[in-house]
Amino acid sequence: MLANVGASGEKAILALINCSWLTGRLPSEWKAADIQPLPKPKEPTKPRPISLMSCTAKTAERMVLTRLQWRLGPFHPHVFGFTKGVGTSDSIMALMSLVDNRPAVAVFLDLEKAFELACAHAILAALVQKGIQGRLLAWIENYLQHRRARVRFQGHGSHYRELENGTPQGGILSPSLFNLLMEQLVSLPFREGVALLSYADDLVLVVTGRDDRIVRAQQALDLVSEKCRELGLKISAEKSKAMTIKAATPDCHLLVQDVRLPWTRVYQYLGVWIDRGLTFTTQVKYLRERTQARVNVMRAMTRTHAGASYAVLRLFYVQAVRALLDYSAPVLIALSPTQQKRIEVIQNRAMRTMLGAPRWTSGCIMQSEARLVPLTTRTQQIVACRVAKILHQVRESAARTKLSTVLPQGHDLSAGNTWLRRVAEAANHLLDLDQLLQEGPDRPAAFYVAPPPWQAPTVEVVITALPASKALCTRVELRQHALRGIADANVPGSAVYYTDGSVDPERGTTGAAVVTGQEVLSWRTPDHCSTLQTELVAIQHALEHARHRREEMVVVHSDSRSALQVLQQLSPPTDNVRLTTTILGLAQRIAAQGRHVRLNWVPSHHSIQQGKTMARRAAANNTEQQHREMEASSRQAAWYAKATAYRPLLPARQLSRADEVKLHRLRLGYRTLEELRDDFESRQCDHCGHLARHPLRHYLLSCPATAQLRQQIGGPEDDEDRAALVLRRALEDLPRLLVVVRSAPPPR
Repeated sequence: MLANVGASGEKAILALINCSWLTGRLPSEWKAADIQPLPKPKEPTKPRPISLMSCTAKTAERMVLTRLQWRLGPFHPHVFGFTKGVGTSDSIMALMSLVDNRPAVAVFLDLEKAFELACAHAILAALVQKGIQGRLLAWIENYLQHRRARVRFQGHGSHYRELENGTPQGGILSPSLFNLLMEQLVSLPFREGVALLSYADDLVLVVTGRDDRIVRAQQALDLVSEKCRELGLKISAEKSKAMTIKAATPDCHLLVQDVRLPWTRVYQYLGVWIDRGLTFTTQVKYLRERTQARVNVMRAMTRTHAGASYAVLRLFYVQAVRALLDYSAPVLIALSPTQQKRIEVIQNRAMRTMLGAPRWTSGCIMQSEARLVPLTTRTQQIVACRVAKILHQVRESAARTKLSTVLPQGHDLSAGNTWLRRVAEAANHLLDLDQLLQEGPDRPAAFYVAPPPWQAPTVEVVITALPASKALCTRVELRQHALRGIADANVPGSAVYYTDGSVDPERGTTGAAVVTGQEVLSWRTPDHCSTLQTELVAIQHALEHARHRREEMVVVHSDSRSALQVLQQLSPPTDNVRLTTTILGLAQRIAAQGRHVRLNWVPSHHSIQQGKTMARRAAANNTEQQHREMEASSRQAAWYAKATAYRPLLPARQLSRADEVKLHRLRLGYRTLEELRDDFESRQCDHCGHLARHPLRHYLLSCPATAQLRQQIGGPEDDEDRAALVLRRALEDLPRLLVVVRSAPPPR
């Protein structure tokens, strides 16, 4: 709504927000909330209150938030919730790295109505300790006072009630204000070997070490309980649990507010079931149950003769099924081989549904046909990528400290089958660790000065909207839009640059290029860079070149909208930090010369394939190598290699489900059901009546119904090889092959 108020409406809203900021007061309507109760899926009798507040108030909060974050700086490393660039996986990896299969005590604390009970005075005191003062402090103080809410249900509203405590639910400022309280909890002076991790209101106290773990855990709980009372928070002793990890459960109990905490064998922390033996058997069972329901949905969506297409089924699997497994990767990396096989069954079932293949089809061959890597490899890939992210972060964390110690030691020096060793094995297998450790954290460029959020940006970014989505625009429309945008952005007498980055998805080679006038400059960038990185490198080199020129205006045209959006954002970058800040620093140096930098988006008229990270490429290579090793021992693997040469099935147009299943059947080369019986001798051909010992070979080499597929072929004398070669050549002429399989389907 606010996006369509027009220029005059925007001026009025800005004037209202500025008036609120200068006076330190918020209109009473901005502090009112309508609460809509929504029943919880698992507890319908306990509805979840959802607060609906003024959109104008949220816009004002968003503008204040940038200033607040600028003043506050980064939170404590053990505060993971509501922090940019940090997620639940970081909190889970921090917990696992602290325990690392050693005896420990973990206490999972539940804060009762944490956001509703947070003390406003404690929040303001924390802001003062952080150095917040003046208008910012006055505005936030007024923001927290005299808030009111009412309940709306089925069109009827209750009377307003004033709220004494709490951070406003749904407020833009609320997460950062709540994190101030969590930071005070995790910063308490615990004894050695004791750490408190916070993700929003989910707290876990971890106590490691050989001796007196229970004593140190109780002392830490007393500190946390006392601090919670000061901050207006309340620990729910009934919902909090304690767990001994890799150790026997003691006879004594831990106490919170004089209430015994029950010892538990398993606990679901941030969606992941953690058990005291760190076997993650419960998590595997949980994943199998949840994914089975979604695979059943896939099966209901299709049949071998009709229904959803392979592309739709594969997308559903990746987004709805495999996403559950991807989320659990930080703990799945520690599974035993037996448990890994149980997880692999999930993908095998989904692939059979996608491809319309029977249960006896080889899993590895289905992975090649579906272009999917084994889930074990996928887990290693995800963990390796997160290791690279942790090592590149400037933010300190428990996981980074542990990894920085373990990774350089190598496989031989890492004792025991610990979580860190499993992670190190995945990272060593898929990453260039020497380079990562040598580069260190991805810090901002030395000459870059981070501007305050109220300062006007030194770079003008121009992104002109297309008349429709890019996919719906024709090449002519994109070209006309690009030429018009270039003409509008260029200024007479300006230095004009055209930049581009390219990625070869097959070989992983990347490069960047800049064109200015008659001069063409190009650079080779490191292998496996993303398209975004190559585009940013091209812009960097353009500005470096422009520094030594004298034109007042520097115009850089780029076809990477994502690159310009990264440079346009007001908050400090969290990815590609050194590269991004180098570009912004160069723009600051050019601005210091009294010149101006304009970055203009030009929509490209050709598709650019996205590059893959080093870990993804290594994972794909590893899977392909496994499949090639199977060719010597597996008839089906040898068939697939000879018949397809590992080339994907890429039809020129959308095929029917029945056609897809028939083509996949030929490419996979699995045996018919009759061939699996011990007493099998022959099967009668459905088309010519011939009794064939090998039905698929007969179908391709001898059956009159497929005669038009066969050409004069030489070379292999083995019937299996000749049949595979017939199919391989037939796949090159897909329309003719479809005519044949529609009139004479292959044996199943």
